[in-house]
Amino acid sequence: MGGFLFGKWLGLIYSTIGLSLGSFLAFFISRQFRRFVQPWLQRSELYWKFEGLLEHQGIFVCFFLYVFPGFPKDFLCYLLGLTRMPWQVFVFISTVGRIPGTLMLSWQGAEIYQGNFMGFIILLLFSAAVAGPAWYYRDKIYSWVEKWSEEGTR
Repeated sequence: MGGFLFGKWLGLIYSTIGLSLGSFLAFFISRQFRRFVQPWLQRSELYWKFEGLLEHQGIFVCFFLYVFPGFPKDFLCYLLGLTRMPWQVFVFISTVGRIPGTLMLSWQGAEIYQGNFMGFIILLLFSAAVAGPAWYYRDKIYSWVEKWSEEGTR
């Protein structure tokens, strides 16, 4: 919608600002509640695995999850707020990681506004060519990331 309303580049900028502010707000809210849920988190094996992952490959894995199409990024914002990840690192990876997808969506919206439906279709096909295999193999990708994180925590 940003690309349709404001053009490719301004749409990218405005959408990125909105997404970044929303992500930080979710992270901040979760961070505020961390002290209340900490007793339960301390007993969770999954929580400690995730903390171990963040300590060893955290920036790369989280960045990859933000780039990965279809991954529930809002949930990830809340989850990362419960960890020890510094907010500055979170803002960087959540903002920069979303830029490729946001650019493609803004560009598509701009093409529709300009009436260039062939350009829109080409971009849509390109997006599908990238996102389709990633979505189809998502379970293998998640398994690979999990296996990689377990090896890194040893």
